[in-house]
Amino acid sequence: MTFWGLAYGSARAIVWIITPPVLLVALNLAGLVTPLGSLLVILPYAAALFFYLMPEQRKQWISKPLLATFRSVMPAMSQTEKEALNAGNVWWDGALFSGQPNWQDLLHQPACQLDQREQAFIDGPVEELCKMLDDWQITHEDKDLSPRIWEFIKSSGMFGMIIPESYGGLG
Repeated sequence: MTFWGLAYGSARAIVWIITPPVLLVALNLAGLVTPLGSLLVILPYAAALFFYLMPEQRKQWISKPLLATFRSVMPAMSQTEKEALNAGNVWWDGALFSGQPNWQDLLHQPACQLDQREQAFIDGPVEELCKMLDDWQITHEDKDLSPRIWEFIKSSGMFGMIIPESYGGLG
């Protein structure tokens, strides 16, 4: 329960460090824990605390061996994965998932513009598809798109939007 209370209250590190020994002493004085039981709890706690407070020892004795183990069992990264990782940066996604995005940065970015071909696709087939859709019919009655809509999606090339034009897609 103590762990959950500290976690729920977002307790500071010093509180996490002090609370378990104080609680253990209180349990010992109340006769609820034997000295051997206290020893079995305090030794792993002291070891964990040592590595928490001594980052160089933690790196040497825990992090480096674990990293070496993980590297030895992980498959080699494929060329495709390397290209995907090097394709760009995490700009806004990274800021958003860090929990502290700078909204002003996002607001000051210029809006993306579609080229003529992309805008024509939005104004043509996409607009036509939207006019064909009936949300109530799809979600509550048919539980699927109608065959006519599926055929329209296929014939307009919407399934090939990321396939390069050289292979018959929309690019």
